[in-house]
Amino acid sequence: MTSTNPQQGVLSGLNVQLAGTSIPNLDPQVFVVGQFAHLTQIETATNITGTNFLINQYRSAGYGIQKGFLTGTTVSLGMSNQLAVTQNSPANSVNPFSQGNLQLGIQQNLLQGFRPSVNNRAIRVAKNQLHVSDLAFQNQVMTTIANVVSLYWDLVSFNEYLKVRQQTLELDTNLYHDNQRRAELGAIAPIDIIQAEAEMKSAEQDVTNAQTQVLQQEMILKNVLTRNGVDNLEIINARLIPTDHFDVPAQEQIRPIQDLITEAMANRPDVEQSSIGLEDARINMRGTRDAMLPQLTAFANLQNNGLAGQPNTVPFPSSTTGGASGFTGSQVTPPNPFLLGGYSTVLSQIFSRNFPNYTVGMQLNIPIRNRSTQADFVTDQLNYRQSQIQDKELRNNIKLNVVNSRTALTQARAAYENSVQARQLQDQTLAGTRRKYELGTASIIDLLT
Repeated sequence: MTSTNPQQGVLSGLNVQLAGTSIPNLDPQVFVVGQFAHLTQIETATNITGTNFLINQYRSAGYGIQKGFLTGTTVSLGMSNQLAVTQNSPANSVNPFSQGNLQLGIQQNLLQGFRPSVNNRAIRVAKNQLHVSDLAFQNQVMTTIANVVSLYWDLVSFNEYLKVRQQTLELDTNLYHDNQRRAELGAIAPIDIIQAEAEMKSAEQDVTNAQTQVLQQEMILKNVLTRNGVDNLEIINARLIPTDHFDVPAQEQIRPIQDLITEAMANRPDVEQSSIGLEDARINMRGTRDAMLPQLTAFANLQNNGLAGQPNTVPFPSSTTGGASGFTGSQVTPPNPFLLGGYSTVLSQIFSRNFPNYTVGMQLNIPIRNRSTQADFVTDQLNYRQSQIQDKELRNNIKLNVVNSRTALTQARAAYENSVQARQLQDQTLAGTRRKYELGTASIIDLLT
């Protein structure tokens, strides 16, 4: 009993083809076969069967199980039976009869397909792909969270900008009312009131634009955070109030660049995905390389046989027409009592091992040149080298991004400190100009600019 193991399977609902050594089927296979036969065999010599045409009629049934192992071993156990065999031969000592045999077969690959590391490569690749799916999900979650966090801090920034515009509007409104009182007292010209009112209206427009920007950012954030947010009026009308604000530390924490790169490599799922891709390429290449070896198979077959039936009652023909010339009833050998009985006698002979057969041997197949496998191996090598280049490129890009981000942080810190100093100087200048304006030594244009 032998079977072939096609180099294909099902992985995640998709049919996959793997190059290299054939992968054994680790799941047990049970087979059952049955048939009815009526066979007629023309005989040119009647001295054995006693007839010119031998008719066989029987029912057969066979069943068994076969299983492969990661070591490259295939074990099969099966039983075949021929029941109620009848023949028209008068020379048989028993007729009808039943016969059966129990077979145990073992095959072991010694070169190609010998190691578990070759035969379980599809399992390891499937496990790696399962982990890759988890990493892809993790990467998607990280991307989504980063997107939400970025949108949230944009909302915080827009709210801070709105507060600045509101403060500007408040200052321009106070200036407008102060100029109105001064104009009534004759301290300033009416043109100064018009200039202050224009600045106040411009500030009102800036506040309106800032409020619109905040509302739009809130809708974007609500649409990201909720599944059906735009379908719910309560969510549309709800306001998002950030509870955070920008808190710039007095001094940035200085960390070695190598520590930052190590942390980035450890927290990037795509880095691990790339490493798994390299491992899968190595696994597939190992299977392809193994297929370049000759096929050397050791096999052993053990078979126990049994046969039992009833004494033959077929009479000898009286003439040579259609029969056996020269045969007489006294020439039929009496049946051996050991072969008389039913199917239970057959089973007893089989399990008592009264008629055993043994076969042990080896089979060697050496492909000449084997160019298709060599082409597959070269293709796998190229794919592996390409994966190595992509992995190196990914790691280099991560290192470059870390270095650029640290440089950008240093620049941003310097720009922030310069902005703080510039703001302090502008506040001092504004306070001095306002004082001059109140004393009448500065114009409204000086104050607004």
